[in-house]
Amino acid sequence: VNLDELLFVYEDKLESVFKCNNVETSKGEIPAISYSAKTWDYSPTKFARPRVLVPVFPGTNCEYDTKKAFERAGAEVDIFVIKNLLDVKESVDAFAKKIDNSQIIFIPGGFSGGDEPDGSGKFITAFLRGSDVKAAVTELLDNRGGLMCGICNGFQALIKLGLVPYGKIIDTDENCPTLTFNNISRHQSKIVRTRIA
Repeated sequence: VNLDELLFVYEDKLESVFKCNNVETSKGEIPAISYSAKTWDYSPTKFARPRVLVPVFPGTNCEYDTKKAFERAGAEVDIFVIKNLLDVKESVDAFAKKIDNSQIIFIPGGFSGGDEPDGSGKFITAFLRGSDVKAAVTELLDNRGGLMCGICNGFQALIKLGLVPYGKIIDTDENCPTLTFNNISRHQSKIVRTRIA
């Protein structure tokens, strides 16, 4: 079966409501960027079941999908809801303590604010820049060989914090990488090909 025909059948169902196929996009050449490493860092501490901390921020979702995927891989997952209406300090203190008992922090995504860089990512970065949480994240990454991951709004936050590409929370400036606004000014759900570089 022709893949283009399948994609058309799949994507055309809602074309009259949400235009995807007839959106103008640039046809420029996409450079093939590659990265290779000669050595890999490994955590000095080994765990039978790594502990994953999944914070839930206002506007994020997919924490249950994330938990399911990590558990399928053998991890123990703790979903922690960040409270932002009454006592944020309570959430900050509890989250920082939970980082001390985790090997991985995974920030879930969501399509908050149209999935633009100023969506949930803004609150996530403000929360993680707090001194107690920043200190716990730094300890996890620098001294315990921990990992920090994020998808969607979570990935946006990792870039805005400087964790990607610098591996630590920094005060970013105009020379740091960033994400920009979507050319079509809205979210688009579509099958795409991804090249792992």
